[in-house]
Amino acid sequence: MTWYTQAAKDSLAEVAVINLINLPIALGIGYYLSASAVAVFGFIVLLEATGLMFIGGAMDLSMSAGSAALAKLLKQRAEKGSDSEDQRRKRFRRAVVFTLAGVVLFAESLALALPYI
Repeated sequence: MTWYTQAAKDSLAEVAVINLINLPIALGIGYYLSASAVAVFGFIVLLEATGLMFIGGAMDLSMSAGSAALAKLLKQRAEKGSDSEDQRRKRFRRAVVFTLAGVVLFAESLALALPYI
């Protein structure tokens, strides 16, 4: 299995767990506020999608050449071996998982919003 297939599988598993957690929360808030549980669920999912995409982007940005140059400019030296190619790949793959999960949740929130347009 290639790394991007594994990243997609991990992202979908993460989305499933997030949805299982959000569903009772949305039902409770919807009941408490006398609002549609679907609308509340869509809003919660949209907020989490935004957060996951920010996390994935920050992880990707933190390992870019520009941030390495900035750290060097600020005279902060990394530990020896902390910038190995294998570690960069692992961090990039983890950033892809967060970003893909955010994209899937964003698409889900759009699909939940369609009836209200």
